[in-house]
Amino acid sequence: MRHVTALITRGNKASAHMTARAENEKWCNALSDEFSLSIPLTRAMQLSVRSFTPGGLVLRAPLEPNSNDKGTAFGGSLSAILTLSGWGWLWIMTKRENFCCDLLIHSGEIRYLAPVSHEIEAHCPAASVSEWEKFTTQLRNKGKARILLEPRVLDATGQEAVTFQSSYVALRKELK
Repeated sequence: MRHVTALITRGNKASAHMTARAENEKWCNALSDEFSLSIPLTRAMQLSVRSFTPGGLVLRAPLEPNSNDKGTAFGGSLSAILTLSGWGWLWIMTKRENFCCDLLIHSGEIRYLAPVSHEIEAHCPAASVSEWEKFTTQLRNKGKARILLEPRVLDATGQEAVTFQSSYVALRKELK
């Protein structure tokens, strides 16, 4: 009997994993559509949403349309993809919580540590659970909230090439 229970449990875990993966894929597609419709720059950058998990969001853009005269990633493109990765993570998270709000970049400090000479991949790690709970409580109670995020781009060896300490604001929309 224990063996059957173990198989059922394993089957349920696999099913839950497939459901979570499908859910994450759904959010990637929705964000990709939002970028394409609402932020024309993302089309010129050839930006794609690579993955979303509870641990964060990953965006990609090919080097060629985002390169400078030195054949490395243009600083403006790096700044844009980092800003979009933070905004995109927050967009998905607020949609998942059924918030209807406007999202804005409030402030940011970018550090260019090394040239990026390959496909650009921006990683926006999730905010901590306590920061997220603080954010959602403020948004529910006050109609506005701010959250700090730290997206980054890695170089070919996996070291940080560009970091972005950023603050985003959500303003709840009133339903009409």
